[in-house]
Amino acid sequence: MEKGSLKEEEIKEGCVLPYRVVVKKLVRKDTDQVFKNGEKYSSNQITLFLSRNESEKVRLAIRTRRQVGIAVQRNRVKRFIRESIRKQRTLFKGYDFIIIPKKPLTELGFHQVSTLVKDIFEKISKR
Repeated sequence: MEKGSLKEEEIKEGCVLPYRVVVKKLVRKDTDQVFKNGEKYSSNQITLFLSRNESEKVRLAIRTRRQVGIAVQRNRVKRFIRESIRKQRTLFKGYDFIIIPKKPLTELGFHQVSTLVKDIFEKISKR
């Protein structure tokens, strides 16, 4: 790799991640805890579970079912949701999220998904 770019060793070891510095992936043990103890919010397109964690980081798990669509559609939805969360991560430092997209979400574009995620976050922050 070139001199000014990230080193391969740093990326492999998890030292430096270009855009996931704050948004981390939830592990299985933590997801079970969020399902048990977390709050649930849902709309026609998304179901969201949320729970407080001990750190300042936002941790995220996106669970898609095959009913959402083929692999390409599921991955596209996950990319859109991840990017929307990344843009709004400062609103919810110290929380764990599990997002379960539903079938109608595959028909929406990025800006619509981003608006939907923003609306759900605003709904949560009012409580």
